[in-house]
Amino acid sequence: ETMARSFERLLLGEVMGAELAPLGFVLEDSAWRKPGGACVLDSMLRLGSAAPRAGGTTVAFVSVSKAEFATARAAAVEESCGMLPLNLHRRAVTLDNPGVKESSQWLAVLLPESYLAQGGSTGLTLSVPMNSIPTPRITRMTSVTVTVVTPCCGEPLKDIPIHIAGRCMGSTDGEGKLKVGLPPGTFSIS
Repeated sequence: ETMARSFERLLLGEVMGAELAPLGFVLEDSAWRKPGGACVLDSMLRLGSAAPRAGGTTVAFVSVSKAEFATARAAAVEESCGMLPLNLHRRAVTLDNPGVKESSQWLAVLLPESYLAQGGSTGLTLSVPMNSIPTPRITRMTSVTVTVVTPCCGEPLKDIPIHIAGRCMGSTDGEGKLKVGLPPGTFSIS
């Protein structure tokens, strides 16, 4: 599974379980990290009129500094923040899995393909058209807590596997609860 495909699936409303983690990456502190390499914010961002099922769009990875990554992470966890406070115009971009360079930071952004420009020796860059907003919108996940109790006396049940949309998302804890993040959409829980 590539990193871009993982984010595309998330945008389409697919529930992401650990079995769908991008190859070589682990989820840690709101970011997908590759040991000794890239770090990608675990938040899907959108620029322009890009919509998940629209043609002419792509998931690109935009390079940011460590300080900008920290700002992006703080904004992504702040529920009242709908837009990232970073201008992404003229940033280096890759369409492949983010680099293996040590300590590189990236943001996954769904954007119109027309926003991509060849940057000479630097490769692809993000070129936001005039009169367009160069700060991406944050696609929010919803936090859901699933609670499993006995039908007779309401006692919590531990270690019960929870499946959402056919994917195992984990097992209940000692209080019979499992907390998961879900993208926009309707899901069956079993």
